[in-house]
Amino acid sequence: MSSILGKIYEITSSDEGFHTLVIKHYYAYSVLFMKFNIWNIGKYMEKFGDDFQTGATVEVKYYMSGQYPNLTSLEIKSLSQCFECDAFTPERDNQQMGCESCEGVLGKVRVSGTHTLVSSQVKQYKYTKGISLSFTEESEEDHGLNITLVYSNNPMYKELIELSVGSRVNVHGWVTKENENGSRFFTLSEVPELV
Repeated sequence: MSSILGKIYEITSSDEGFHTLVIKHYYAYSVLFMKFNIWNIGKYMEKFGDDFQTGATVEVKYYMSGQYPNLTSLEIKSLSQCFECDAFTPERDNQQMGCESCEGVLGKVRVSGTHTLVSSQVKQYKYTKGISLSFTEESEEDHGLNITLVYSNNPMYKELIELSVGSRVNVHGWVTKENENGSRFFTLSEVPELV
């Protein structure tokens, strides 16, 4: 059995009678979305009441059945977020900068601040659609383009396709690679907020 700390990103119902619970799990310099199909969501609503909602921080225990995670337990918990790598940790002293998740992991450069969307392209990749977004940074330093790719199975995808070229947005993520012309490829950790 495995466990993760995360935030409830989305709760949706299906026509087949189950609900899909999406947990956003921040770990050292990255983000993972995990989807769980739940047939008896009422037990969680009854147990946690109004606390069981989008944005609640949780500890999830699950096991893998083939490629799919199966939820075994969910607890609403107060969590802290590491200042260094953004990983969720059990609640701790906020004076502590790093955490056990980022110790020993090569640090990455953060992409953040106001950017302008200069290109948005939806493409069909080998197994799924994806959207490639290119941003220019509004700062003193010229890094070239900041480019990210988000696939259609990522819960942020449906919000990202709504962004218009020319939009000014606040972007948050981590650089994964930089090329010789100064462009940086990054993992997006939040849906960009309009400025």
